[in-house]
Amino acid sequence: MQRASLLDLSELVETDLLRGVGRRESPATSYSGLGRMVSVVEYTPEHDFSNINWNMSAQTFPRRKLIIKRERLIRKDWAIVVDCRRTMNFGTESDLKLITGLQLAASFAQAALKKRDRVAQIVFDETRTVAFEDASVEEMVLMTLSHNASGSDKGASADKRGRGGLSFATTQLPENSAIVPVVSDFMNLTEADKTALARAARFHKVLCCVVEDAREIRFPKAPGQITLQDITSGRRETMTFAQADKLVSQDREARLADLFAFFRKARIPYACFEGGEEMSVTRKKLIRLLQQGA
Repeated sequence: MQRASLLDLSELVETDLLRGVGRRESPATSYSGLGRMVSVVEYTPEHDFSNINWNMSAQTFPRRKLIIKRERLIRKDWAIVVDCRRTMNFGTESDLKLITGLQLAASFAQAALKKRDRVAQIVFDETRTVAFEDASVEEMVLMTLSHNASGSDKGASADKRGRGGLSFATTQLPENSAIVPVVSDFMNLTEADKTALARAARFHKVLCCVVEDAREIRFPKAPGQITLQDITSGRRETMTFAQADKLVSQDREARLADLFAFFRKARIPYACFEGGEEMSVTRKKLIRLLQQGA
């Protein structure tokens, strides 16, 4: 939270992307009566008397008071999507990638709430997705850390449950067009994830923040050997630091080339953020990202 507050994003107000969303007070209106009709029920004292549909009730015999139950429409100006999968728990020289991601998410939320925009946050891992609505920035951060601390059910498959991963997280986005920053390392991105993200970008203003750790970018020049372990398969291999640096660089270049090609094809603005980088560098990247999404 302290780092996010140091990222003074007041300049974001001046970007073209935010002019149509901010600079007005968001209405504190309930949209519970505007969604798709689910069922018709008879009025009871537990219901709100003002919810009675008198036109429909007048057509009943004997006369009954009826209420139309509808789906609740989610209407938000921002929906901040944060990745809590296992790969986000990696960190070396500075913090975990998750902490760097939370700094970015909190910066977006602070800028939005300062403009009195309506903000929702969606957190996902391999098996679970949770949406927070109308929470403070502090609550968003704490609930995200709590979600991460509880861990995911590693014995269950995200494909079987269907309630984890980026593809399911996109189904929780607001029904109105919103600004959607997606904070993730975008590792192990499936075709279903790409399809869902591209589909979301056709309706929402999706902005992708690619979070990286220093060891995923470069290895230090040092003598001796190091043992690397694949986080997914568990396979271990011992090699020199020079070999590890070459292996990591090649893997990163191939992974990012494929990822950036997808972003460009889907017309999704993106930027890379490294844990521990200067605040001024991060601020410039965020402003440039929002300007690209305008």
